[in-house]
Amino acid sequence: MIKKNYLIKNRKDSEIIFNDILKIYKKIEKVKKQSDDNIVGILFHELMYFFVSIRCRRNLKIFTDISSNYPVIKFGKRNGIDIFKLKQSSFLVKKLLKFYSLFSYFFKKKKKLFLSKSISLSFKNKILIILFCLINKYEIVLVNFEDIKMNLSQNTESYFLKEIKKLLLKNKINLKNLDDIKKLIKKIKAKKEFKFENLDESIIISGTLGDIQNRLLAKKKKKLNSKLLLINHIPTYGVVSYKSLKYDEFYLCDYFLTSGKKEKILNDENYVSIDDSNYKIIPIENKNSIHLSNYIKKINFKELNKMRILYIPHRVLNVSLNGVDYLYKEKYEAWQNFLYSKFGKIDAKYPYKKINYNINNKFNVLDTNLKLLKICKNYDLIIIDYISSATFSEVAGTCVPILYFNLNRDNINKDAYKLIKNRVNEIKINIFDEFKGFDKINELKTYGKRRNKFKTTYLDTLTNKSLYHHLKNIEKAIKK
Repeated sequence: MIKKNYLIKNRKDSEIIFNDILKIYKKIEKVKKQSDDNIVGILFHELMYFFVSIRCRRNLKIFTDISSNYPVIKFGKRNGIDIFKLKQSSFLVKKLLKFYSLFSYFFKKKKKLFLSKSISLSFKNKILIILFCLINKYEIVLVNFEDIKMNLSQNTESYFLKEIKKLLLKNKINLKNLDDIKKLIKKIKAKKEFKFENLDESIIISGTLGDIQNRLLAKKKKKLNSKLLLINHIPTYGVVSYKSLKYDEFYLCDYFLTSGKKEKILNDENYVSIDDSNYKIIPIENKNSIHLSNYIKKINFKELNKMRILYIPHRVLNVSLNGVDYLYKEKYEAWQNFLYSKFGKIDAKYPYKKINYNINNKFNVLDTNLKLLKICKNYDLIIIDYISSATFSEVAGTCVPILYFNLNRDNINKDAYKLIKNRVNEIKINIFDEFKGFDKINELKTYGKRRNKFKTTYLDTLTNKSLYHHLKNIEKAIKK
């Protein structure tokens, strides 16, 4: 039996851990050699993942009667897999580069455009990158990991390890974990000079800095005399609000390429990077615009039994960057069983990404390879229980009404939440007390066709400027 809502404690603890790591980051900035990279900036994601996940698991055991064991959390690994093996450059990017190389003999490669792996761009925009490089005489470089390793002096490394040792002791974590941290440092520490140093000018285009190799590349921007263009990997800017934005999305950023809302968020501390970089928002067209709608369909909740309903579960991984999203997976499965008891064998579209909890086969489980936005139009209602995700932002742009069961796990910007409440029919559920709150569904009524303000605010991009145009402006900024 659940004795207490451990999510509340998780949220508080993750905040404390973030502030502790940020303090170490600032200390390193003061003591490191000028030629050193800030090791905490490079490892911020891994440090948060490690410390917060361990803290959350401990809270689960303290505040519940649950005694389940999970695989040991190892620094620098995800479910036992080395973080450097999780992603590779996409097949499409490799093919584009091969195509580009056929024309490279037309010019001398004086300037370079560094391209990270796993960039979330449409095929059209990847072609525009190639055209930009062809016309403006840039060589495209898909960087080898060996070329972007971290510069770190022995004194700075020793100082960092002493600070991390203190943090391990504070959190009552076995000091043997220092060995794993040292192993990762050894793997990413440079043994030779960065070979692309002192270029005349260059541009870095990168996906999320949640990927450590993208962070290592981004850290080289000063030595490359470059500007860093980060691509938003979710379809909205300004909706979610959690600490990882500060070190995974905006860290080192000069330009943030995103569809939707183009005004910079100024009233949310999580939209300020850990290095206070003064990034600019660059709007780009939404690649999913063909599936979006300015209106939401009419719905009569008294006729639920006649509707085609799609349930979209969230991934529950029992690891966490932000604390509040850490939910015991069997508890989430119990919630799904409860939903089945109320709605029957409705369709369920599980995440495409690998999940580590049992798929509830009581639902009619759809092929995970199906494109979510293409199938949404076939339904009268979408049920969702987690909105701090790219998935929610995608389906919120469609015409299909949404029933949102709020399990108190989300991290949403306060202004965005106002529009979300207008977009969804929300029911707050106490997942720790026999799912109290569900009966509120009986109070829902008929809602007529209405404007989709969420879509027009957070998904539409009113711009006629292409990525090519933006790259030209970045090039001009570098030359100044």
